Amino acid sequence: MTDKIDLSGKRAIVTGAAQGLGRAIAEGLAGAGARVLVTDVADCTDTVRRIEAAGGKALGAHLDVTNIEQCRKAAALARERFGGIDVLVNNAALYGALKLQPFDEIPEQEWAACFNVNVTGTWNMCRAVAPTMREAKQGSIVNLSSSTARTGVALFAHYATSKAAVLGLTRSLARELGEVGVRVNSIAPTVVPTEGSKTLAGPMLEQFLQVTAGQQALHRNATTEDIVGVVLFLASDLSSLVTAHILAPDGGLAPL
Repeated sequence: MTDKIDLSGKRAIVTGAAQGLGRAIAEGLAGAGARVLVTDVADCTDTVRRIEAAGGKALGAHLDVTNIEQCRKAAALARERFGGIDVLVNNAALYGALKLQPFDEIPEQEWAACFNVNVTGTWNMCRAVAPTMREAKQGSIVNLSSSTARTGVALFAHYATSKAAVLGLTRSLARELGEVGVRVNSIAPTVVPTEGSKTLAGPMLEQFLQVTAGQQALHRNATTEDIVGVVLFLASDLSSLVTAHILAPDGGLAPL
């Protein structure tokens, strides 16, 4: 599916794209023809290099999504270099660095940091691109949530709750921005074996993946390509009447 979607002429921003799922999303968008601003608090040079080596067009920028001024500068850079913003993928999240622990033992600082990145960071980037998309009367915002927001998960309340907040934000913004033709959707994937998942689960990763696959209607683990395909669909004109939705590439883990 992903090799049949044409995003030629689209201008995109992807947050948290230095590695893992964010990198795969940036590469997928570029591979479909979009020009991509690749952002992260980490160095994005390798992601840009990989995109350009494959014939795509990308630009890298340092971005802390918890800082609204940095978000606005990233949006301004995309407008300056690409001429506009058609797609925003809010992928940046505090995930692998979190600790699995009982909800009443989570330090307040860690709880707050999770929400600051996962929720406020998403809100900040939506605020940063909204003026451009409103003026153009079009655009697609894709917010990365998680299957944990819909199923709940023991020992991971801070992450699951923050990702549930992303769903509420998505639907609210879809109502506001729909008046000017801007679409806002969310993706709630099952666990993807990326660098973040490896850091989080450590030596228990394989067992965790096996248990998760066993709980799904489709008994296989997700790949980055599974998630990228959904992002490309939402970024494209094929989904022109899709907004305020949660698309869940989760193998049937948490059916609606």
